[in-house]
Amino acid sequence: MHSQDQIIQSRSIRQRLLRCLCRSTLALTATKGRRSSPLSVNEETSPGKIETEPTTRRPFTLPTTLTSITTTSTSAVGATCRSRSDSHISIKSTDTAKILIDEGFHQSQQKLSMLSRASSGLEETDWKIDYIDQLPVEITQHILYYCDYKSLLTLSQVSSFWYWLTQDSALWRDLYLTHPYWGARRRKQQRILSSDTNSTSTKEIDYRYLYQQRYLLDRRWQNGNKEDRTVVGHTDSIYCVQFDKEKIVTGSRDRTIKCWDMEGKCIQTLTGHYASVLCLQYDEDIMVSGSSDHTILMWDMRTFQTIRRMRGHGSGVLDVGFDKDIVASCSKDSTIRIWSRENGDLHRTLVGHRGPVNAIQFRGSKLVSASGDAVIKLWDIHTGQCVRDFVGHSRGLACIRFDGQRIVSGSNDNKIKVWNAETGECILTCSGHTGLVRALHFDQDKIVSGSYDQSIRVWDIHTGKMLHNFQSCHSSWVFDVMFDETKIISTSQDQRILIMDFAHGMNTTQFI
Repeated sequence: MHSQDQIIQSRSIRQRLLRCLCRSTLALTATKGRRSSPLSVNEETSPGKIETEPTTRRPFTLPTTLTSITTTSTSAVGATCRSRSDSHISIKSTDTAKILIDEGFHQSQQKLSMLSRASSGLEETDWKIDYIDQLPVEITQHILYYCDYKSLLTLSQVSSFWYWLTQDSALWRDLYLTHPYWGARRRKQQRILSSDTNSTSTKEIDYRYLYQQRYLLDRRWQNGNKEDRTVVGHTDSIYCVQFDKEKIVTGSRDRTIKCWDMEGKCIQTLTGHYASVLCLQYDEDIMVSGSSDHTILMWDMRTFQTIRRMRGHGSGVLDVGFDKDIVASCSKDSTIRIWSRENGDLHRTLVGHRGPVNAIQFRGSKLVSASGDAVIKLWDIHTGQCVRDFVGHSRGLACIRFDGQRIVSGSNDNKIKVWNAETGECILTCSGHTGLVRALHFDQDKIVSGSYDQSIRVWDIHTGKMLHNFQSCHSSWVFDVMFDETKIISTSQDQRILIMDFAHGMNTTQFI
């Protein structure tokens, strides 16, 4: 059998094959004048449904049994096929005879007569023809490659053969990896797996199931469907939090740092600071923490022992950050200090703010800082020079995040602002909080913020629209918040850690 590249040689042939697909779908799925969507399923009675939440969009249902499909127009498949190389084809029934001649496939007089009568509105039993069943599997798979997930779900209900074709993991793998948000992380994981000779082969991944689970997770984020869990263990306010897929790390006014498993069990308590632990950051090797005792501690994440203590700030250390070479810290003394990660030596002190520097974050050689003087500054770490000021908040700033291109800031004016780091332009303002915005975190499409109004809110980073307002999450001020693909974790003055789990009951191991 020839390869796919040898069979598919021109765009015109591909267009003809797509016409066959569209016409076959019409022939095999037509009913007597009734039209309804094969994707619309009774969510209370359908045994093959997946969990969905009420929405204006059609539910995503992966069928587990073969069912009769209702009328699907020719354009229902053709119009939903992904637009690769003009693959959107629409067929008019009045052009049937003309298209048959143009197909280039041998057609018996009996078939021509049958299709001719079909175009005149005769019964479906007189003209069912499955073109796909007659094609080589390689050609069929190439046709299905141009379909989106809705088309594949529709086609899977046509017949047992079409159902078998649409279960091909390679089709769903392509859909998943080309998704604008999901694919990037999976491609990165595959590069890591390919470099690890002992890793599990990516061929073992069920991409159809993976697509289903990830789609369901997105729907839960859209609808705010979550399960809340509370972790208690600190004896005073919890100022900072960071987590990964295995553990949660928190710092508290009780002078301790605690490590928890994802079930909320405390697995390690670290002591070493002489006052409140105000900030921390860790990776797989080290953790850096800052305290009201004016010092910075570096910890070994394998042994949980102190590596060194860095002194130099004249007041409480309010935020820290590090990369493979340097550690950066900011303080109530209005300065930012750059230290060597390797030996803890002080490299440089950045001076320019007229109030306490409450938050910092850096990417490469660029560092952004937020201060109580209501100004955001962009610094060049190598030269120590302030590159740009960002002015727009009317009161002091409490938190800031930076991804290299965008800056997101939260202030005592109760607003969140998004800035273009290159131009200094404020491109978005999010209004809604009724108290100081103490903490925030963002990704490519949303912002999550925590406030002294005791609420946690989710915002669309492109439009500024508030997507969710989770009220009374805590009984006091929210001090820190962080999220990933499956959950939001926040800490508060009420001494509690709150986990909002959007993936409850789901297997998320393959896409985290």
